Amino acid sequence: WYVDSLRALDPSAPLAAGLSRGTAAEAVALALGALVGGAIVTVSDYAVTAIAASLAAIAYLAAVAALVRDTHAPGHEHDAGARMRARVGSVVATARAEAAASVTVRMVLVAAVAFGMSLTAVELLWQPRLGELLATDGSHGVAFGALAAGSMLAVAIGAAAVGPRARRRVSIRTVYVASLLVTAVCIAALGVPDGAALFAVVYLLVYLGAGAAEPLHSELLNEAVGSEARATLISADALAAQGGALVANLGSGLLASAASPGTAWVVAGAVLALTIAFVAPKLGGSWCPETRT
Repeated sequence: WYVDSLRALDPSAPLAAGLSRGTAAEAVALALGALVGGAIVTVSDYAVTAIAASLAAIAYLAAVAALVRDTHAPGHEHDAGARMRARVGSVVATARAEAAASVTVRMVLVAAVAFGMSLTAVELLWQPRLGELLATDGSHGVAFGALAAGSMLAVAIGAAAVGPRARRRVSIRTVYVASLLVTAVCIAALGVPDGAALFAVVYLLVYLGAGAAEPLHSELLNEAVGSEARATLISADALAAQGGALVANLGSGLLASAASPGTAWVVAGAVLALTIAFVAPKLGGSWCPETRT
C-alpha cells in the first residue's frame, strides 16, 4: 500500500527512505511494547498484559481502517471460502510467474526462507538460554522485556543506518549481503557466551543486522515487480519466511534438546550464510537490480 501510494504520486520516487523509516518506527513501537509488557508482568500478571496487548491491537485495527485506502478494486466473489481459495491460488500463480521471470524475485524469496528460519531459531531459544545464564526461572519480566526491547531498538538503528544517505557510495546488494552476513555470524555465535551480558551483546547484534537487512529486502522485492503483482509478491514473501519459520520451529527445538541451543544456532547461522553465498552473486549490484531471464 505504501509503495503503490508513493508511486502514484511520483512514479520515480525512491523507496529507501520510507521503507527504512517504516521499519525503524515499527521496531521502536515493538520496543515500547516489550518494556510495557515486562513492566506489567512484574507488577501484575500475564492476564493484564494480554488485555493491554488486545487494546493495542484494537487501536492498530482502527488506524488501518481509518488510514489505509485500497487502490485495487475488490473481487466480486461473495463467498468467503471462495475468495480465500482464489487469493491463495493467485498468490501461488503470480509468485511462480514473477519468480520465473525475475532472478531478483527468486533470490529474495530464497533469502526469505533462510531469514525466517534463522530468526525463528533465535526467538525460540533465546529466553531459555538467557534464563540459564541468569539462573532464573523466567519470571523476571523486566530482564527479558528489557532485552526484547533492546533487540527492537537494534532493529530500528539498523534500519535507520541503511537509509539512502548511508548508501550513496555502496550498492543495495552490497549492504543487503553484508547485513545478512552479520546476522548469520552473530546467530552462529549465540551459543558461545557463558555470561548474560555477552550473550545480550551478541543477541543485539543479531537484530542490528536483521534490522538493516529488512528494508533492503523489501526494497529489492518492490523494485523488482510492478504494482499489479506487488501485493501478491509481498504475500508470497511472507509465506516463504513463514515456511522457514515452520522448519525452525520443528527442527531447532529438537536439535537443542538433542544437543544444545548453541548447536541449533550454529546450524541456523550456517544455513543463512550458505544462502547468502548462493544468493549474492545472482542479485547484481545496482540500486534497482531488475534482472530478468
